[in-house]
Amino acid sequence: MSEPFGPEQQRIGNQQREEAITALNDHFALARLDITEYQERVNRASVAQSYAELAELFRDLPQPHPPFLAPPSVPFAAVPPPP
Repeated sequence: MSEPFGPEQQRIGNQQREEAITALNDHFALARLDITEYQERVNRASVAQSYAELAELFRDLPQPHPPFLAPPSVPFAAVPPPP
């Protein structure tokens, strides 16, 4: 039996790869990644095929993350009113 298909397994395109690399550039510029780790993550982003593969590159990094990895916003109507 195969695992259920979720959004994290969805395939990505060049735009998502480029957005991830741009965010990695920002982290490198802020000295959060050394040159070796930066190059490794850029290489992995370049060949990633799913959202999950790109999300893994940012699991241990603060913002900025690529826009498509932003957590979903809670619709206004779903927020309960104050007591």
